[in-house]
This record gives sequence, C-alpha cells and structure tokens, in this order.
Amino acid sequence: MTAKETTKLQSTEIVDSQKNHSRIRSLVVTRLRKVRFSITTALIIAKKEMLMILRYPLDVIFWTLMPLMWLIPFVFQGQALVGSELISENFTQLTGTVDVLEFIFIGALLWNILDSAIWGAGNALRWEQHSGTLQYLWLAPISRINLMIGASLGSTIWSVIQIAGQFAILSIFVSWQVTFLDVFMTLIIIVLVIIGLYGFSFAFAGVILMFKEPGVLTEFVDNVLYICSPIRYPVKVLPGWAKWIAWVFPFSWGLTAIRALMMTNDSVVSMLYMVGILIAIDIVFWIGGYFIFRLAEKRTLKHGDLGNF
Repeated sequence: MTAKETTKLQSTEIVDSQKNHSRIRSLVVTRLRKVRFSITTALIIAKKEMLMILRYPLDVIFWTLMPLMWLIPFVFQGQALVGSELISENFTQLTGTVDVLEFIFIGALLWNILDSAIWGAGNALRWEQHSGTLQYLWLAPISRINLMIGASLGSTIWSVIQIAGQFAILSIFVSWQVTFLDVFMTLIIIVLVIIGLYGFSFAFAGVILMFKEPGVLTEFVDNVLYICSPIRYPVKVLPGWAKWIAWVFPFSWGLTAIRALMMTNDSVVSMLYMVGILIAIDIVFWIGGYFIFRLAEKRTLKHGDLGNF
C-alpha cells in the first residue's frame, strides 16, 4: 500500500470516527432531553395536584389532625384492657418493646403514605375524568406513565406534609430516642416504600380506569390493607392469609424496619436484609404496575370508554 493510499485510509477512518462520535453525542442529547421533558411533566402534574390540595386550607388542617383523633379510642381501649400504664407482657413478647403508644403512633404516621397511594394517586385519573380533563391529558404529547408519576409525587408531598404535622404534635406526648444514623436509615426505607407504592398506584389506577367506580373498590382495598398492615398490632397476630397480604406489600416491611430502628434499637446491619427485600418488592411492583396500567389503557381505548362514566 502506497503512502497516498495509507493517508487516504486514515482520513476515512478519522471521518467515520467523527461521525460515530457525533451520532452518539446526538443520541445522548436526545435521551437527556426526553428525561428532562419527563421530569418536567411529572413536576407540573405534581404542582397541579398540590395547588388543588392547598386551595382548601381547612381540609389540610382537618386531614392532618383527624388521623390523630382516630387514635384516641385505641388509647382508651388499651387502658381498659391492660391498665392505665399500657403495659402488656404479651405485647412485649410479640414486639420487643413495652411502649404501646409509640408503636401505634409510628404506624399511624406511616399509614399516610399508603393511604395517599390508594386515595390520591390510585384515583387520580378518575378525578381527572370527573373534572372533564382526562381526554385532554390523554391527547397531550406526554407519557401516561409520567402523568401517574406526577400524581404519585403530588400524593407523596401531601403525605409528607401530614406526617410532619402529626409528628410535631405527637412529639409532645412521645420522646423519640433516635440517632442521626437511625433517621438516615429511616428516610432510605421510607423512600423505598414510596417507590414500591408508586407501582401499586399505577396498577390500582388502571383497575379504576376500567371499572370506573372508585368509591367501593377504593374503600375495600383501603380497609383490607389497613387490617392486614401492622399499624396497630404486629403481623404475628394475623391469620395466615392476612400475613401473606401483609408481607407482599412494601409498607409492612418498611414499617417493621422503622419500628425496629426507632424502638428496639436493632443495628443498621440487621436491617440490610429488609432493605434488600424492599428493593426486590419495588422492582416487582413497578414491573407489574406498569404492565397492568398499560393493559388497562389499551382496553379502555379499544372499547372507547375513556370519556364514559
């Protein structure tokens, strides 16, 4: 091969390399723009949800205080059953702690997250349908999943506001003995629980989209999960079928792990297996929720039921 041919070949290789780099750079920029657009869409939907919630400040105050008022009968019932000190040997053996009030308070605080996933994000599309805006959103050049993520994010922010307000009130009655590491691990666990519940919200929203009537189904699911979740009692006291429901949901694992950190002083290392289980459940919930939502979306569009009530 002559020097001229060698130079020409090298020039061709340089040009091809530059074209490949340009193509890759263009692809990366396009992907980043899509990600940015998806995040922007989700944030706009979340902002819309929050504006609707904050539009009625008395509702915010009511739903921050009302869950605490629901706790009062359980306190009186506990005093009637085990005495004014609320100390039970059986409860201590089951939970590893003597503090009944703190056990119930933690469950009540975190229930806001699951309740918001059911009533808020899970019913978001149905509320849009009642408002007459669902068809407009469906025709918009945005991903339906981004709509659900935005609705879920709005519900998450709302539940965080509730938890913060209730935590401040309950701190008057309970002395929380936690370290910085406990708080850090608790936040990680809460984030993992929320991520898993996003997948549940997708699936639940798809079911509501198909069956239209959210009230009965939402009440049924809400009450079943309330009974099967370790909010006011440990999972150990539940019958076998209820234990299966409890341990399938990330909420039960997260609540159990947080109680272990805040009440029984378990080491962070002992919590790692629960974190691993939560991550596995999150993946399953996201995959399952995505496919159920897509299936419901196709069925609804196929039958022309999007605007029907």
